[in-house]
Amino acid sequence: MTSTNFGKPAALAGLIFAVAFVAGVLFIASGDAETNEEYVRYFSDSGNQLKTVLGFYGLVVSAIAFVVFVVGVRARLLAASPAGSTPAPASAPA
Repeated sequence: MTSTNFGKPAALAGLIFAVAFVAGVLFIASGDAETNEEYVRYFSDSGNQLKTVLGFYGLVVSAIAFVVFVVGVRARLLAASPAGSTPAPASAPA
Protein backbone atom coordinates (compact mmCIF):
# COMPACT_ATOMS: atom_id res chain seq x y z
CA MET A 1 0.00 0.00 0.00
CA THR A 2 1.37 3.40 -0.93
CA SER A 3 1.41 6.20 1.58
CA THR A 4 -0.47 9.31 0.52
CA ASN A 5 -0.88 12.42 2.59
CA PHE A 6 -4.51 13.52 2.52
CA GLY A 7 -4.34 15.37 5.85
CA LYS A 8 -4.20 19.00 4.76
CA PRO A 9 -6.38 18.68 1.64
CA ALA A 10 -9.00 16.78 3.64
CA ALA A 11 -9.02 19.38 6.41
CA LEU A 12 -9.32 22.19 3.87
CA ALA A 13 -12.09 20.30 2.07
CA GLY A 14 -13.97 19.91 5.37
CA LEU A 15 -13.80 23.65 5.96
CA ILE A 16 -14.86 24.42 2.39
CA PHE A 17 -17.74 21.97 2.75
CA ALA A 18 -19.04 23.66 5.88
CA VAL A 19 -18.80 27.20 4.50
CA ALA A 20 -20.18 26.38 1.04
CA PHE A 21 -23.05 24.30 2.44
CA VAL A 22 -24.19 26.98 4.87
CA ALA A 23 -23.86 29.72 2.25
CA GLY A 24 -25.72 27.64 -0.33
CA VAL A 25 -28.59 26.88 2.00
CA LEU A 26 -28.86 30.49 3.14
CA PHE A 27 -28.88 31.80 -0.42
CA ILE A 28 -31.53 29.34 -1.55
CA ALA A 29 -33.76 29.71 1.52
CA SER A 30 -33.82 33.51 1.40
CA GLY A 31 -37.27 33.80 -0.23
CA ASP A 32 -40.41 34.11 1.89
CA ALA A 33 -43.10 33.56 -0.74
CA GLU A 34 -46.28 31.72 0.18
CA THR A 35 -48.46 32.05 -2.92
CA ASN A 36 -47.72 31.46 -6.59
CA GLU A 37 -47.89 35.17 -7.33
CA GLU A 38 -45.29 35.91 -4.65
CA TYR A 39 -42.97 33.24 -6.12
CA VAL A 40 -43.37 34.72 -9.60
CA ARG A 41 -42.65 38.21 -8.27
CA TYR A 42 -39.66 36.95 -6.27
CA PHE A 43 -38.06 35.07 -9.17
CA SER A 44 -38.83 37.84 -11.69
CA ASP A 45 -36.11 39.89 -10.01
CA SER A 46 -32.71 39.08 -11.52
CA GLY A 47 -30.98 39.62 -8.18
CA ASN A 48 -33.08 36.89 -6.57
CA GLN A 49 -32.41 34.59 -9.52
CA LEU A 50 -28.67 35.17 -9.10
CA LYS A 51 -28.83 34.41 -5.36
CA THR A 52 -30.64 31.16 -6.03
CA VAL A 53 -28.20 30.06 -8.76
CA LEU A 54 -25.23 30.94 -6.52
CA GLY A 55 -26.85 28.94 -3.73
CA PHE A 56 -27.13 25.88 -5.95
CA TYR A 57 -23.51 26.26 -7.06
CA GLY A 58 -22.54 26.50 -3.40
CA LEU A 59 -24.28 23.19 -2.75
CA VAL A 60 -22.47 21.57 -5.69
CA VAL A 61 -19.11 22.83 -4.42
CA SER A 62 -19.95 21.58 -0.93
CA ALA A 63 -20.82 18.12 -2.27
CA ILE A 64 -17.49 17.86 -4.08
CA ALA A 65 -15.63 19.10 -1.00
CA PHE A 66 -17.47 16.55 1.14
CA VAL A 67 -16.34 13.70 -1.12
CA VAL A 68 -12.72 14.90 -0.87
CA PHE A 69 -13.09 15.14 2.92
CA VAL A 70 -14.49 11.60 3.20
CA VAL A 71 -11.69 10.22 1.02
CA GLY A 72 -9.15 11.90 3.30
CA VAL A 73 -10.78 10.52 6.44
CA ARG A 74 -10.87 7.05 4.91
CA ALA A 75 -7.18 7.28 3.99
CA ARG A 76 -6.31 8.28 7.56
CA LEU A 77 -8.38 5.45 9.00
CA LEU A 78 -6.74 2.93 6.68
CA ALA A 79 -3.29 4.26 7.60
CA ALA A 80 -4.11 3.91 11.30
CA SER A 81 -5.47 0.37 11.03
CA PRO A 82 -3.20 -2.56 11.83
CA ALA A 83 -1.35 -4.14 8.91
CA GLY A 84 -3.29 -6.90 7.20
CA SER A 85 -6.67 -5.85 8.57
CA THR A 86 -9.49 -4.68 6.37
CA PRO A 87 -12.01 -2.09 7.50
CA ALA A 88 -15.59 -3.20 7.97
CA PRO A 89 -18.03 -2.07 5.29
CA ALA A 90 -20.26 0.82 6.21
CA SER A 91 -23.33 -1.42 6.05
CA ALA A 92 -21.96 -4.05 8.47
CA PRO A 93 -24.18 -4.70 11.49
CA ALA A 94 -22.74 -3.69 14.84
